[in-house]
Amino acid sequence: MSSEPVSVVMPVRNAARFIDAAIRSIRGQTLPDFEFIIVDDGSTDASIAIAGRHAADDGRIRILTLPPSGIAVACNHGLVAARGDHVARMDADDVAHPERLARQLAAMRANPGVAVLGSAWETIDATGAVVGQMAGPTQPNEIRDLLLQGNCLAHPTTMLRRAAVLAAGAYRPAFELCEDYDLWLRLAEMHDLMNLAEPLLRYRLHDGQVSREASNRRVISVLAAQHAAHERRAGRPDPTVGIRRFDRAALREIGVDEAAICQALGELPPPPAARHNPLRPPGDASYRRAEGRSAWARDRIFVIIPSYRDRECQWTIRDMFAKARHPDRISAGVVWQLDEAADADCFQVETRPEQVRTLHFGHLKARGCSWARQQCLRLWQGEEYALQIDSHMRFAPDWDVRMLDQLQQCPPERALLTARPLHYDPPDRLAEDAFAGIGAGDFDDAGVLHVGGWLAPMADAPPRPMPAAFAAGGFIFGSSRRLIDVPYDPHIYFIGEEINLTVRLWTAGWDLFVPNEVLIYHHYAQPGARSVPWLDDPTSHRLHDVSVLRLRHLFGMETATDARALRDLDRYGLGQVRSLAAYEAFAGISFRERRVEEWARRGLVADMV
Repeated sequence: MSSEPVSVVMPVRNAARFIDAAIRSIRGQTLPDFEFIIVDDGSTDASIAIAGRHAADDGRIRILTLPPSGIAVACNHGLVAARGDHVARMDADDVAHPERLARQLAAMRANPGVAVLGSAWETIDATGAVVGQMAGPTQPNEIRDLLLQGNCLAHPTTMLRRAAVLAAGAYRPAFELCEDYDLWLRLAEMHDLMNLAEPLLRYRLHDGQVSREASNRRVISVLAAQHAAHERRAGRPDPTVGIRRFDRAALREIGVDEAAICQALGELPPPPAARHNPLRPPGDASYRRAEGRSAWARDRIFVIIPSYRDRECQWTIRDMFAKARHPDRISAGVVWQLDEAADADCFQVETRPEQVRTLHFGHLKARGCSWARQQCLRLWQGEEYALQIDSHMRFAPDWDVRMLDQLQQCPPERALLTARPLHYDPPDRLAEDAFAGIGAGDFDDAGVLHVGGWLAPMADAPPRPMPAAFAAGGFIFGSSRRLIDVPYDPHIYFIGEEINLTVRLWTAGWDLFVPNEVLIYHHYAQPGARSVPWLDDPTSHRLHDVSVLRLRHLFGMETATDARALRDLDRYGLGQVRSLAAYEAFAGISFRERRVEEWARRGLVADMV
């Protein structure tokens, strides 16, 4: 833990009229152990001179100086500089209750799942006289439900869990005048947010705070934040990634209806427009806007990790960063499915938390690996490449550069690397190098085709990545465009995940290749050695049965009549680039006949026979 449990971050721009009272209220806190970071955001008045006099008397105060950059940039600057695990926000025209830091810190320690803790507040006028009192909802579930309707936490009353805020991406400057609301919406998808019922801040009202023009900009930013939150909660990428500033055109581009914009701004709505094609798959535009929206995403890799009560996941993440040549270009999206009371050993180490985005679900809410991988897409921020793995993996040195090099050796534009990785035993005993091929397995009694693997000496490895007809769920690497074209089907439970994704990828025009060198390792545990959802949840067999019906329908083996097996097939069905019959001929299999050619088991494709 840091030497100071709390860092107070206060951005300042031209607040000379009120800053002395704000600083005195923090210096007068009953909690003595804190640091006070004052971030000057380009002040031209006496604000920093006043702050400097306080700093000369109090060693807990640090002053950081920026050119005029805006409150979001100033807050991020303070967050990065902060030494405390908890960060209390403060505005330069407000006054903190003497017990504020002590009471909020105690509440944060008593509620470790809370990432943001606000409080009620009193409103004061320019002279400091109390003119009213305000309070928001206090309970996390209530806040989470109400947050889509409006901001439930007053920014200067909040104490933040620093690691959680940085992992979520901190403040986004594009959300002008509602940077806090956008952050709360993102944090609420992963953590609890709370308010204390007691007022711990005096919020000052004075002339010149918000002009009409600024109010309109705030409304537009709020609409963008709410629309992005709806998209993420629906399992689609954030369409606002890469946008630097929102105006009406930007809102329309991300999918906000003009009528909604007019209503929010108090304007007359436009005349009715032609309806959109109802057959168009939902969310495609959102994915395409997230893809390649910003130069930041280029050459970056987003690693998709679903983790079900797996203590190995923390070591997978550590090894992933340690073995990468360019770890700063790696981001991970982890969907934790946990028994909070029993799975504390899953969090013994934390590696680069600012680059690891997480979602947490109770283990009994888990709906299979495809569902978990789809939830990971809520954490994708447009990185150019995507690596799909399991939560129990180890990596070869320089795996990131080597995967990109292998991918560049594959001729098609839509190429993906995949393989059944070699085995490792925890902590780090790796199998001897071998060429790990992938091919057809057997049809099980329910008619589901399993994917198999085979090994050959490295001396027999092909000179370049080898074409394949099957994909392994534990290792798929390529352009993030495939997340757009072929999103994970959340209605497939476990059995059949690989053949479902394989056929949908191939019929959508994606080609599969097995790398000719060892890039990654997988822990193949013995039965009973690792927690699995079908043993924890006695109702899971129902999800499996629906998955089987869905697969048999999708592959033309029978016609399903159960509505549960037919859900969202317009979005999660086969591709339109190549046919199912063409795939069967290419892969050497027949779904209807449950037939597998011998060459398909050896990992060959029709062009190689």
